[in-house]
Amino acid sequence: MVDRCEHTATSSWFKVLLHFRKQWLHSFGYDSERRSNLMLLDDRTLVFIAGNLLVLLQVHTKEQRYLRSCSGEGIGAITAHPSNEYFVIAEKGNQPLILVYEYPSLRLYHILRGGTEQVYSSVDFNLDGSILASVGGAPDYMLTLWDWRHEEVMLRCKASSQEVYRVRFSPHNPELLTSSGTGHVMFWTISPTFTGLKLQGVMGYFGETSATDVEGFVELPDRKVVTGTEWGNLLLWDREAIKVEICRIERQSCHVGTAQPFSLEDGLLMTFGSDGVIRGWDIEKINMADTHSGRLEMEPINELVVGHNVCLSSVVRSPLPNSFIWFAQDSNGAIWKLDLSFTNTTPDPECLFTFHAGSIHGLDVCKTSHLMATTAPDRDKCSLSADGTVFFFSVGEKYLPIGFIHVPSPVQALEWSPASHSNNRLLILCWNGHVVEVNCPNPKDQEPLKTFLLPELHRRPFRFQSIKSRIKRQEDILRLQALKEEKKKNAKELLTLLDAKQEEDEEEEEEKEEELPPIYIPDPPSPLYCGFYSEPDHFWLSMGGFDSGYLYHCKFSENQDEEPEKRKDEPFHFLPIHNADNDPICSITFSSSRELLLCGMHSGFIRVYPLQPGDLILTSMQSYWVLSLHNNQNGQLHHIRCSHDDLFVLTARDDGNILSFTRHPPEELQSSLQRKAAMIPSPSVGLESKSLVLDIEDPAAYRSVFRLFS
Repeated sequence: MVDRCEHTATSSWFKVLLHFRKQWLHSFGYDSERRSNLMLLDDRTLVFIAGNLLVLLQVHTKEQRYLRSCSGEGIGAITAHPSNEYFVIAEKGNQPLILVYEYPSLRLYHILRGGTEQVYSSVDFNLDGSILASVGGAPDYMLTLWDWRHEEVMLRCKASSQEVYRVRFSPHNPELLTSSGTGHVMFWTISPTFTGLKLQGVMGYFGETSATDVEGFVELPDRKVVTGTEWGNLLLWDREAIKVEICRIERQSCHVGTAQPFSLEDGLLMTFGSDGVIRGWDIEKINMADTHSGRLEMEPINELVVGHNVCLSSVVRSPLPNSFIWFAQDSNGAIWKLDLSFTNTTPDPECLFTFHAGSIHGLDVCKTSHLMATTAPDRDKCSLSADGTVFFFSVGEKYLPIGFIHVPSPVQALEWSPASHSNNRLLILCWNGHVVEVNCPNPKDQEPLKTFLLPELHRRPFRFQSIKSRIKRQEDILRLQALKEEKKKNAKELLTLLDAKQEEDEEEEEEKEEELPPIYIPDPPSPLYCGFYSEPDHFWLSMGGFDSGYLYHCKFSENQDEEPEKRKDEPFHFLPIHNADNDPICSITFSSSRELLLCGMHSGFIRVYPLQPGDLILTSMQSYWVLSLHNNQNGQLHHIRCSHDDLFVLTARDDGNILSFTRHPPEELQSSLQRKAAMIPSPSVGLESKSLVLDIEDPAAYRSVFRLFS
């Protein structure tokens, strides 16, 4: 586990860091939108990438084990050895590594170096597992064949000038490979020459067929290849030329949306699509297609509808002999167990796990128990108060709407005033630098009206005005003054050798060369990422863009008459943040004792700062420890929170992962959790003591009820 500690740390702080390093964590997320992010090591162990972690998930017990990216910069691709005795993690970062691990010991077995410059996009073993193929992403797109047991490169060449999604060895001929990606498919042959083996590739020619991104393909025994398309049909290739396009009767597409072939099973070509359907096609009929018409219309022999809100993106088969069980990756945030025997007794598809699909836009924790709530944007809308409204609800036996207010721009975050403040107020942080403070509405004071708009709710606006240019100018002035004093000090020894007039001219010329740049105000304004109260009427803000690199201490002006859009409010104090000019703070939380300040950075790193008690102006925010668990190349770390008792830290990011980790040893944690069992509450107050109806845990029960009413 790679981590680093800036500056020095106290003994108690060092103890906290040791606990963090033990990596007692749990992942609630799954990057379901990543290509081919599902692997099976045995009949019960699913493997996938979540952030900077490789998660090994036991299907039945739901127990998780983890391997962290050695570089700390992410994982590009994974694959399993045909024997399932080894698996591969191909990383991201500068000159990334390919790591071969033993299974089930998880012992690092081999390290392959020098295959690509920045990121691996796909890896695959040949049929007997003796050769590993890897393909890199931008900027080199290098295809490499490895003698992985000896950690040596066998062959290498440029795979494409565009992104490559997948490389696969032929299951029938050890000398053949296929790669595909953005607008292309390549057919590769390992050929003997006078100087040894050579890797030769032929680009597929689409001809009169529209070019398409190729996500998946299957090679047939006679060297033909079937690929999918973006519009849902299949293409049969005879080397570099398209032999026929396959569709359904009356030119309906084979799948709605993207189609991907994935296997040959007993004379059937198996395909899945982004429509959530798996179909089997007669491969003999496909091979005998008339090439003159250019199109083959046919119907599938078998079909399984996984679900109507399912977007299949990869499938893996159980390694058990003669098994029909497959596991499917659902880009809408799920993992499915499928029986593809296509018999009368075939069980229905079983959804094993569900997750958020895509970025996590909201996370908060309960103040009294170990519960958290998360939100994600609607796939068809930008739904995080993008219309600039904030709605208040009264929580009782039901959630009852109180009303809403308008704010100047889309809402970035909401922060309630701490319990130590005398008034209960809400700090509304808007994306374009506007801050609005409102009093908590009293439901009893709201009379039934025709509209839920709350025009009388007291508010105080603040509009951030950039001061970074002036800060930098002052820093430049101090730097130049120090430099000037240093030059004068060094020149004293030479004063007797210099002419006084000449010295004066040089100083004047020096002043002209060191002219300071003008004051700069960014337009449009920098984005506001997060903020929090320091004391009543005072708050800290973290900005992005030009104004990143500082925390700004602000307060509401006594003059509140000016229109919010015309306001220009400047911070009265600022605090420089180490190495944050290009990596601003995007989320902040405190431990309950306020002895720890935890920051989620734009890069996905977590920073943990120790603070002195009662430090409202953060003067002790100096030393920090850094942890990298999320994907560092996939958006900002939106949220970081501590549980009510500080046992857990929870984080969420655009990589779709939600992580929980602890500073406490497992034995202490287990003891605490046994005393604090959490239950998901109903939307009510004062009803916690009532008995709850037990949940139905048998998945077959739901199917029985469905069949009863269908």
